[in-house]
Amino acid sequence: MEAKNFFQETLISEFPGVRSKAASTITLQQFVDVLHSDRYRRVVERYRTLRQQSGHEAEAQQLKEDMPCIVPAGVCQGGHAVKHLTTPAPLLCIDLDHTDEHTNRILAQASTLPWVAVAFVSISGSGVKLLVRIRPEDAERNYEALYHAVGRDVQQAVDHPYDPKCKIRTQPCFYSWHPEAYVNEGVTSYELHAASEEKAKQLIARSSSLAAPAAIQSFLDHFERRHPFRRGERNDIALKLGQTAACKGFSAEEVEIVMQLFSRRYAATDFTNTDIRQRVLAGYQYVAEKKKEENRHSRVHEKGQFSYCPSSGVHDVEKTEEDVLDENNTLRASAPAIPNRVYDVLPEFLKRCVQYGSSPRERDLLLLGSLNSCSTLFPHVRFYYKQKLYSPHFYLAAVGPAGSGKGIMSYTGYTRSGVRVGIVCSRQR
Repeated sequence: MEAKNFFQETLISEFPGVRSKAASTITLQQFVDVLHSDRYRRVVERYRTLRQQSGHEAEAQQLKEDMPCIVPAGVCQGGHAVKHLTTPAPLLCIDLDHTDEHTNRILAQASTLPWVAVAFVSISGSGVKLLVRIRPEDAERNYEALYHAVGRDVQQAVDHPYDPKCKIRTQPCFYSWHPEAYVNEGVTSYELHAASEEKAKQLIARSSSLAAPAAIQSFLDHFERRHPFRRGERNDIALKLGQTAACKGFSAEEVEIVMQLFSRRYAATDFTNTDIRQRVLAGYQYVAEKKKEENRHSRVHEKGQFSYCPSSGVHDVEKTEEDVLDENNTLRASAPAIPNRVYDVLPEFLKRCVQYGSSPRERDLLLLGSLNSCSTLFPHVRFYYKQKLYSPHFYLAAVGPAGSGKGIMSYTGYTRSGVRVGIVCSRQR
C-alpha cells in the first residue's frame, strides 16, 4: 500500500461508546478529519474542565464513556474484544500518559519518527496518542512483542515512558479534538527486527515472572481444569475462584497473587483487571464472612471445632458453593424467555439494540433495559387512557447475585448517549 493511499485505504472500527458493541467501519482519513474538526470540541473542553474540578470526577468519567471511540487495530464485528477483530489494519496505538507540560515537546519529537502516522493530544489534554504504521506479518507473528518493541523505540525517542498495559490489540482509543494533530502523509512501516523482537520477549518474560508460590500455581491450574474458561460464564467462574480460594484458607496476600495470575490469562477490554478483581473478591469475602459466623456460632455453643462451610452442617465447602451456583444457573436457564414473535415485530431501532445478545436471557435484558432507558427521554409526556393519566416511563429492577449476567443492561444506557452529547453541546452555546 502506497503512503499516499494509506489513510484512505486503511479501515478501522468506530464505536458510539466504549461499552457499545455496535461498530461502524470508517477510514483512517475520516478519523483524522474528525480530529481536525470541531465536532467534539465542546464535549472535549467540557470533559477537561470537569476532570480538573473536585467533586465532578464521576460526571467527567460518564462524559468520557459516552464519547465515541475507534479501534485502530482494524474492523471489528460484535464488540471490540480481540476475537471480534475480523479484518486487521496495519496500525498500532501507543499511549503516552501524563505528558503535561512536556506534551508539545513529545509531539514534536514523535513527528520525526518515520513510522508514526498520526500524533495527537488525548481527550484528557495531558497525554499523547501515536498511531503507528506496522507490517501485518509482524503483528500476526507476535503482537505483544511488536507492541513493546514499538513502545521502547518511542520511549527512547521522546524521553517519556509508554503505557505497557495497553498491549491488548483491540484497545479502544477515544476521539479527541486537536486541529493541529500531526499527520505523516509519507509514513513508512515499522519493521520488527530480530534483535528488537528478542529484547521485547525478554521484557515480557521478566514482567510475567512475578514469583508465585508453587502451591498457588498448582491451585489455579487445578481450578482451571475443573472450570475451563468460557466467555459466557466468566463472571461465575471469577466468583467461584474467589469462593474456592477462601475455602482453601488463602490469605488476602495470596488472593492478590491469584487475581494477578488469573488476570494475566483472561483480562480483556470488556473483562478488565478491575472487573476480575471485583468478582473474585466478592466470592472470597462471602465465604470469609460465613466462616466468621460459623466461628461465632461454635464459640457460643462451646464446641471445640467449627465448620468452614458457608452452609451449616456440610463439610465439603467447595462442592457446596459450586452446587449453589449450578442450581442458580439451572433456575435461570429454566425461567421463560420473551418469545421470538415479540422480537419479530420490534421497531428497527430496538432490533438493533438487542441484536448482540449472546443468549435469550441477554436479549431479554437488553430489550427491557433499552425500553427503560428510552422512556427517560420523555420526562414531560403525559396522555389519557380510559380516563386515567399515564406517562410512557418504565420502571425496571433486575435482581440477581453477582456474576448472574444482569450487568449487560448497563450497555443500554448508551441508547441516550447521542441525546446527552447534544444537550452538553447546546448548553455550551
